[in-house]
Amino acid sequence: MVLHQVVVTETVYVLRNLYEVSREDTAVVVRELLALPGVEAVDRLPWSVVLDLWPRPFAELSDAVLVAVTRVGRHDAIATFDAIFKRRLKRLGLSSYW
Repeated sequence: MVLHQVVVTETVYVLRNLYEVSREDTAVVVRELLALPGVEAVDRLPWSVVLDLWPRPFAELSDAVLVAVTRVGRHDAIATFDAIFKRRLKRLGLSSYW
């Protein structure tokens, strides 16, 4: 599984700001996430592809990043809990894990 830096950053933001998880506990979560078997952390971005996708058809830069990384890396799907994002992926012919 490829885990992009943007996902790690958003995870930290959500844990800290929406769920008010402490910095220490958030750091533990990130460490454990990155240590999962099969997780490959990546940080490179195909900016030309990202900018072809953002701000249209994807209003959120992070969504455009995930689609660009998936396309360029020829990964099979994107894991998401976002129903709207999932529908957009389907329209583009991309699979998602729910």
